[in-house]
Amino acid sequence: YNATLPNGSSVTVSGSSIRPNPSNPNSVFVTYGGSSHVVFVISPAGGAPGSQQPGSAGGFMFKGVLISPSGSYIATLPSGSSATVSGSSVRPNPSNPSSVLVMYGGSTHVVFVISPAGGSPADGSPCVSPVGPAGAG
Repeated sequence: YNATLPNGSSVTVSGSSIRPNPSNPNSVFVTYGGSSHVVFVISPAGGAPGSQQPGSAGGFMFKGVLISPSGSYIATLPSGSSATVSGSSVRPNPSNPSSVLVMYGGSTHVVFVISPAGGSPADGSPCVSPVGPAGAG
């Protein structure tokens, strides 16, 4: 990621060195050069050389949720409906860090609530018990 430090310089950091700032949700803590900086502007640092993937393979953090391209997430759309989307269709929103941009149904939605989509409920049952007393033979 490209992070703009308080002194105005821009540095490239890995996602593992970025932490949420609990005292100010509009900024993050970035560990760089042995010290921690409060950063308000952060953006994906293009693709890694030789990689065709846009953005970082490690994903990004949003409100404590790690959005990884291979993951599945439940996004609450502006209309109030929930949609299950893949992490690759979720992007940080540069104009509002407290939301993300979600590609769904051919258009881009501004989403404020997103959560990991657990396991895929292949059996259709909402609750999964580790071992059921009666097998669903």
